Amino acid sequence: MIRNGFVLLAVMGITVVASNGWGAEEHGGRPTTRPGNSLHEEMEGMGKAFKQIKAQAGDAGKNASTLELLAEMEKHTLAAKGMTPRGAATRPAEEKEKYLAEFRVDMANALRLELELEEVIADGENGKAAEAVQAIGNAMGEGHKEFKPKKKRD
Repeated sequence: MIRNGFVLLAVMGITVVASNGWGAEEHGGRPTTRPGNSLHEEMEGMGKAFKQIKAQAGDAGKNASTLELLAEMEKHTLAAKGMTPRGAATRPAEEKEKYLAEFRVDMANALRLELELEEVIADGENGKAAEAVQAIGNAMGEGHKEFKPKKKRD
């Protein structure tokens, strides 16, 4: 009985430590990664899901699949929202906090747009899907202009 209690306490302790960002890179106390995924990987997951959503959102016969893809995209967006973009490392200290806040707001807005599309699809209003998909695409483009690291040219 005591042994089982010890195992339970150990598991609970590991869970608490892991949920607080154990093993993640830290920037100002914020984890930049979660175990197994980087911000880049989360963004790629969002993009992959979005491409499929964009292709099928207008087809009511694919609503179940589209809703699954939206759930996947939302999961990636939510994970990315709590991460720190690489651009924060190059910002002066006085600008860094504002940059991080802008990133978080941008990601929250992306999640809001994804939820709006989910509502349209769940209600079977596929005729409105194109407008919602376009809004998400525009938001992604603007976010990438602001936060995606610029590629170095040799």
